[in-house]
Amino acid sequence: MFKTQFFNNYPANSTTKKAAFLSPGELNLGIGMTYNYVDPKKKFRLDASISPLSYNLKICTNPGVNETSFGIKEGRHSVSEIGSNAEVKVNWNIMWNISYVSRFFVFTNYEYIMGDWENTINLSINRYLSTQLYLHLRYDSSKPSPTNSNWGKWQLKEILSFGLQYQFKTA
Repeated sequence: MFKTQFFNNYPANSTTKKAAFLSPGELNLGIGMTYNYVDPKKKFRLDASISPLSYNLKICTNPGVNETSFGIKEGRHSVSEIGSNAEVKVNWNIMWNISYVSRFFVFTNYEYIMGDWENTINLSINRYLSTQLYLHLRYDSSKPSPTNSNWGKWQLKEILSFGLQYQFKTA
């Protein structure tokens, strides 16, 4: 798994970069096993992977971004870690117009834990209108808490969107 962002990120009312393309960039490789299940009606799908041996690489290539905010030592551009990870993905078509997608990922190098839990509910109101509710919960025990409590290690992002949709189908 590899993840990064494409656009620059700035704190509110500031020109100092908080993040940029490949700053951070994270690569996670693992050796393990995967379990897949699809129900006979194809309305529910589960994919679970566990990698007891995993390699995690974090990089920060942009000199305008503070690398220490990503767990990289000052003056360095990368950090390598060995640990383990697990990932669970769920796709569930609840009804003809409601679907639920969830992804849970956790990595540990046995000194800290980093986890993501993404949840998306898609609702098709009719043929042309849809709405989506997105919740993303993140935990990172390696970050210092600004409030000196464990709640400072949690982040929550939520998005409620409305949109137009149209499907093109061939016979």
